[in-house]
Amino acid sequence: MNDDIRKILIVDDERDFVISLTDILETYGYNVGTAHNQQEAVDTIKSFNADVVLLDVRLGHENGLNLINTFKDARPNIVTVIMTAFVEADSAIEAIQEGAYDYLRKPLNPRQLLKTLDRCFEKLQLEREKIAVQEALSRRNLELERMNARLRESEERYRLLVETMNDGLIMQDLNGVITYVNRKFTRMTGYPEAELLGRLASDFLDEANIKIYARYIGVCHGGDISPFELTWLKKDGTMLPTIVSPQSIIDDENRLRGCFAVITDITERKIAEEEKRNMEQHLQQAQKMESIGTLAGGISHDFNNSLQAILGYTQILLMDKNETNPDYSKLASIERAAQRASELTQQLLAFSRKVESKMRPIDLNKEIRDVRNLLERTIPKMIDIELDLEKNLYVINADPSQIEQIMMNLAVNARDAINEGGKILICTENTMLSETDCRTFHGLVPGNYVILSMTDNGKGMTEKERERIFEPFFTTKAPGKGTGLGLAMVYGLVTKHNGHIECNSNPGVGTTFSIYLPAIKQEISAVVEKKEGPAPVGGTETILIVDDEQFVRELGEQILKKFGYRVITSSDGESALATCSKNIDQISLVILDLIMPGMGGKRCLEELLRIKPELKVIIASGYSPEDDANSAMESGAKGFISKPYNVRNMLSEVREVLDAG
Repeated sequence: MNDDIRKILIVDDERDFVISLTDILETYGYNVGTAHNQQEAVDTIKSFNADVVLLDVRLGHENGLNLINTFKDARPNIVTVIMTAFVEADSAIEAIQEGAYDYLRKPLNPRQLLKTLDRCFEKLQLEREKIAVQEALSRRNLELERMNARLRESEERYRLLVETMNDGLIMQDLNGVITYVNRKFTRMTGYPEAELLGRLASDFLDEANIKIYARYIGVCHGGDISPFELTWLKKDGTMLPTIVSPQSIIDDENRLRGCFAVITDITERKIAEEEKRNMEQHLQQAQKMESIGTLAGGISHDFNNSLQAILGYTQILLMDKNETNPDYSKLASIERAAQRASELTQQLLAFSRKVESKMRPIDLNKEIRDVRNLLERTIPKMIDIELDLEKNLYVINADPSQIEQIMMNLAVNARDAINEGGKILICTENTMLSETDCRTFHGLVPGNYVILSMTDNGKGMTEKERERIFEPFFTTKAPGKGTGLGLAMVYGLVTKHNGHIECNSNPGVGTTFSIYLPAIKQEISAVVEKKEGPAPVGGTETILIVDDEQFVRELGEQILKKFGYRVITSSDGESALATCSKNIDQISLVILDLIMPGMGGKRCLEELLRIKPELKVIIASGYSPEDDANSAMESGAKGFISKPYNVRNMLSEVREVLDAG
């Protein structure tokens, strides 16, 4: 059956009336059900889904009003219309109170009946529409509740994301007033949320960064804003370098509402960049000093060769004269001048780290006390020398004489920087350098170190002067007051000791030199002083001198011949090999220069020993017996002679090597 057909249940004990009424209603298209007493009505309503009930008030001896609630229980939306032949106000009111919708008076007026039924079904339609609306509202409310729940869940996820993110977050309105900050930003700046909200972002910037902020963002504006660097003032007064990544806030109507920015802390990156810059500067400085050192070593080598002729021939001439000779004092003056020039070359060699070091475990504090005694006799008395030495100072491996040279040169510079009365403070302390520290100090490795510092309250230096102080021949002193080699020598000796030197200076305040020297665990041992041996003696052996400088060969030949030796000379490695092969049985000793064009001294040494393995070779060089010379010694050389030659030392070394087994 079609559910759209209007269904009516007639409950009346007059059967003819029911039949007649049914015919009328079916004529108008109604689907009609009937019952003649209360029990039939109760049974019928269970199976017949009536929309409207036409109920007689009197059903025999039964009261029809009793069925109104029964119908309501079975069909909550059913509409009941009372029919009665007894129209009394009381019965009508009672019917309405029991839940009836309307009443009709018998005999029924068909037109009135149909109007009443139309109103009933209109009421039912309104009820259905009301229910549909209520159901739709209920569904909408349920959907809204679900949407609100999802929104709350999303907001909670967003809140957790924002509050737990590794970067700071800040929001501001169109006036630039801070409206929100996350927990990370409060921790980054040190300000609690209450001290940030309601204030301008510029309140937490210095003047320079306010300009940056205004240039990039200022009061919020639309459009894309590129990330930029900004440094905030933290609550404790320190600076917080950050990357600010801003974004405009646009509402649904495309109106600008403000902006927010992600704040990324770049403190560690800035520290790393600064360390990198320092490392690059130290590396550049080290490379520059290494290049200058190579140049200085080459200059000193050539200079030594020139000095060799002056000093050597002077010493030969002095051997043939006594002090009463009128030329003796003149020759002695030439010798002293040549010796002073030789000392200058030694300073250049010290800078280039090509001097011999006699390393041993030493107590730096003891060396400093000894130097102070020397300084007190050489530095003006108006300059106080104070010591602040750490007890139980670590032992270092160093050459005591070179440590003395370092301190004397620093002290002389301090003396010259102090105009009148002043103070020189010498300090020592133990320290440990980490891997991070060693990134700043080029060439050092992590471990224990001793710091030797010397501070004066002199005139100080500018930054430009400080950058060049270790360069050879650079000086801030007046012409004629210094060679510019003192600090260059200090730099070379410190580097040779595997150390590092730093200089801090301010004009009008003073200067501090800090030297880092690696500590060792060895104990300090007693030093046995080497006594000068007897006067050198000559011999009759044959000696081959190999040197590319003619006057050096001639000088060596004269010295050795003067003491009885037979001498052969060669100007390069190739001719030396030929000469040795030709005179292999006669040559007892070779004096070999290391720095020569062509084959070079080291390769020549290897070839000579291949020709005659037992051949004795002495290395001659203006450098130390370390570096290339040391390598040559390891390759089979038996001795070393420094240039420029000292006659006595040269003859002693020759005799010692010849007499050795």
